[in-house]
Amino acid sequence: MSIEQNGIRVNRNAIFENYVVSSDHALTLNPSGNAVDAGTYLPNLADFFRGSAPDLGAHESGAPPLHFGPRSGNELHERELHWAKH
Repeated sequence: MSIEQNGIRVNRNAIFENYVVSSDHALTLNPSGNAVDAGTYLPNLADFFRGSAPDLGAHESGAPPLHFGPRSGNELHERELHWAKH
């Protein structure tokens, strides 16, 4: 029996490079973990990803963390430059 029909079981010690919750709450995915490229492309929500599909979780592996809320135009430009290089 499963709880989520489309869920993927992961082990937190295997999917994260270092499972330590810090003050910035950024957990970096292990590039060889099963959460990388395991997501589903959702137009206008997961438009920028590396690999064959978006990663599971809030942050794409190898990309700068997302910023939610107000931000400067410069911050947005830096993120666009990151994706243009990859």
